[in-house]
Amino acid sequence: MSKSNIIDISARIKKASPATEVSGEEAQVLSLSDHRAQKNNDNRRKVTRTVLSQFIGVFIVLKDGVLQPIHLHDISADGVAFDLGQDRGSFLISEVVTLRIYMSHDTYFSFAVTVTNLRSIEEEGVTRHGAMFKKNSDNSSEALYHFVRFLESVASVAKKDRGEKLSGRVD
Repeated sequence: MSKSNIIDISARIKKASPATEVSGEEAQVLSLSDHRAQKNNDNRRKVTRTVLSQFIGVFIVLKDGVLQPIHLHDISADGVAFDLGQDRGSFLISEVVTLRIYMSHDTYFSFAVTVTNLRSIEEEGVTRHGAMFKKNSDNSSEALYHFVRFLESVASVAKKDRGEKLSGRVD
């Protein structure tokens, strides 16, 4: 007969602590592995998605060539989430659209994404679109990769402006 390395704690679990005896509830055993996995997942999400607000300018190119401003919610190595006002409608899942990120008022780079999911956020009056980057043969894929890496790097050291006063403009 072999000796088991497993300790049976079922008898001890039934002997609840005084706090659980008062409430009449059974004691709950928590898994540290599940807790650790959740913490790791939370940390992974914080690192891989960079939440953006008030960027220089992000637009979606509509079918007729008109630019529609959008709010880029977050970005990762694989894709983006962007918000479009509910009054503007929404794109279809699997639809390929072109986004432009403006670095200045007249300089931008563009890239294509495929819409993979949609959800309405009523309290904000927007439809959030999740989209995956389309791989291109031109240099936009490489530029986008470095842009995302840049944002991830900056996000780790960026500080929030607390409303410091600006000095007068000097021409």
